[in-house]
Amino acid sequence: MRRKVLQTLFAGHLNKESSKKELERDLNTNVDDLLKLYLAQLFTIIKVSEYALIHSAKKADLLKKQSKHTEIVKNSIIIFLQENIQLQDAFDKYEIEDLFQDEDIFRQLFLQWTNTNCFLSYCDLSDRDLQNDKDVIHELVSSIFLKNNALHAELDESLMNVSDDIHLVMYTLETELKDFDGSVDIFTPKVISWNAEKDFAEDLFEKTLDNREDLMSLIDDKLKNWDLDRVAQMDIILMQMAIAELIYFDTIPVKVSINEYIDLSKQFSTPKSKEFINGILDTIMNDLKKAGRINKIGRGLVEK
Repeated sequence: MRRKVLQTLFAGHLNKESSKKELERDLNTNVDDLLKLYLAQLFTIIKVSEYALIHSAKKADLLKKQSKHTEIVKNSIIIFLQENIQLQDAFDKYEIEDLFQDEDIFRQLFLQWTNTNCFLSYCDLSDRDLQNDKDVIHELVSSIFLKNNALHAELDESLMNVSDDIHLVMYTLETELKDFDGSVDIFTPKVISWNAEKDFAEDLFEKTLDNREDLMSLIDDKLKNWDLDRVAQMDIILMQMAIAELIYFDTIPVKVSINEYIDLSKQFSTPKSKEFINGILDTIMNDLKKAGRINKIGRGLVEK
């Protein structure tokens, strides 16, 4: 969510004519599209695997025998996704099926999948366990989905920032697949908690934008020996967001906030930004603590 707020605030910097209302609308769309992109990948896993039955039926008519590719529909992860009512409801709510104007994309992805050694070896197994199921789905996600430009282009017709977000979504899916134990639903909690995540993004955006003069004054005070024009604007926005989070979000640990923005600096700013931002934020954080402006609540958050 911090990433989405950063992108929106930076877009506002580039286009000074954008109003706060317009930026808020773009942020909401951007955040919703990130969830849709995640759901679209789960939807695609299901549709691609289901194509095995269609493909097998066509081959059976031609070759008069059943294709072993249908073994993929017995995959426990695929069955779990198919039978997940909350996930199916999310597909309907966010109109995920409508994102795919060309359903031939599922056939293309399936045929690409069937040409991998991982898929063929999986179908040849007489006895499969959960790890086998994970491995073949991981192959589909990391080797097929991530690198398939046709899939990205299809989703790019309806969603914002697919090229930027696809790696984040795929990493999330790969992590979830690794952690999946075969019974506990680790896919839909993200969907259920999305409104809370969205509220956080909106609040962070508003607190940063509405208090930017105060936030900037705190930063300016630490840049007296710097040429401000040479400080990357991305670094300025990152520090404004970080300070806003330190002051206005009392349930987020200080170290979590600092680390999150240092990580963002690695992705979005200059090679030296990590050390620069870390040094400035550390000094500002200490000043804010002395001034009593950082007040955390909750177990483990109150510093003695």
